[in-house]
Amino acid sequence: MVSSFSFRSAQNGVVFFMVFAIAVNELSKNERRLSGSARGFRIKGPIYAAFWAITLLMGGYCSSKIIAEYNVDQAEKTGDTVVSHYHYDIARALAPEYAGLHLSNAARNTADNEPDKAAINTRRAIDNGIGMALTYSSLAKQQILAGLMDEAEATFEESLRVYPRSIYLRTEYAVFLEKQGRSVDAERQFQISRDVDLRNANGWYHLVKKGSVEAYYLAQTDENIAPPAELVPQDAVRNYVEPTPAASEANE
Repeated sequence: MVSSFSFRSAQNGVVFFMVFAIAVNELSKNERRLSGSARGFRIKGPIYAAFWAITLLMGGYCSSKIIAEYNVDQAEKTGDTVVSHYHYDIARALAPEYAGLHLSNAARNTADNEPDKAAINTRRAIDNGIGMALTYSSLAKQQILAGLMDEAEATFEESLRVYPRSIYLRTEYAVFLEKQGRSVDAERQFQISRDVDLRNANGWYHLVKKGSVEAYYLAQTDENIAPPAELVPQDAVRNYVEPTPAASEANE
């Protein structure tokens, strides 16, 4: 769950320290040349004091990020739910704006069958920068599982303001409305998707409604239906993939 971008704060801190060390070394050389003395470089004046203050602040900031990252890693590795939440709490106290932490915690909540808590953490992840279409979709599904239908609808509406041409999100929203008995609203969303791309709209609809196997076979007989392999994003398609009949027979 923890991605490489979560290390950037620490990396930036290391770069800062390297640049700062070079700058201090050069200033030290100039000081010795001007004074004609081999005495060590000493902090003089408010500028140098400010440099050191910034260094200390950056050191503290980067250390907190590293410790938070470590605790998220430990939370993901442990099989003990109590220990996992202990590590997440430490990471959250040190880096509350760390979006990867909240997304990781949401995954743990989902595994523990706590959709309401998963929704809270996914919302935090979105608020702190992970606003991908998949993240919005996950949040809506968690809210639906938690029985928070109004919140799920608000999430779909928000996601479509961010991604107005996302056939994937709009189809999930339309199916959600359809299940709520709001056929007129659902059809309006379907039509918007069809206006964007008829073939992909039909492909997504059958995938979400009927699963990957039936969607695949329907696409073989109707050129206006895109098969699952052609739909984007593929990471979202995987959420609806079912074992093929051949694979099921092989496993028996």
